[in-house]
Amino acid sequence: SSRLELGICTSDMKDNAWAYGHGNPLFMDGTFNVCKGKVLLFVGLVVGDDGHGYPVFFMFFSAPSRARSASASYTASILIRILTSFREFLGTNTAGAMFTPSFGMTDTDVRERYALLSVFGIESFLCIFHIRQAWELRRRRVLGSGGGSKAVALRAIATNDLRSLGRTLINEVL
Repeated sequence: SSRLELGICTSDMKDNAWAYGHGNPLFMDGTFNVCKGKVLLFVGLVVGDDGHGYPVFFMFFSAPSRARSASASYTASILIRILTSFREFLGTNTAGAMFTPSFGMTDTDVRERYALLSVFGIESFLCIFHIRQAWELRRRRVLGSGGGSKAVALRAIATNDLRSLGRTLINEVL
């Protein structure tokens, strides 16, 4: 089936990519269902000298009509195709180098990480916020809810222990 695939990079975005993104981190994240047509939006950001984030690309693509959810309907190949177009659009700098960030940062999606590795040859780090969010969702799913007062008390102890373990693990990595 046909689908919309659109990459946007204005001249200001291109300038910011070269000024702040080449040899520096590239942050990428996606959001889903940005309209009724099951359109996905991915944004690439770099951090300027002033500490503010600047978008360097927007990638829009629609889910196939048969898809039940937008978030499960895309593959790394779509991200690779649009990121490759972005990189080609940026061209080379005055030294003849192609745009290459130092590393990427994404949520916990392996498709995003694979796309950054495939296009730019860079490793990706996971966002702490998204790691904590994934842990919380999994903890709730595993521990469940409801039950008597004893179950609620045991769940509270397990929750505190798991949160403490998560903080310890993150602090060890950082």
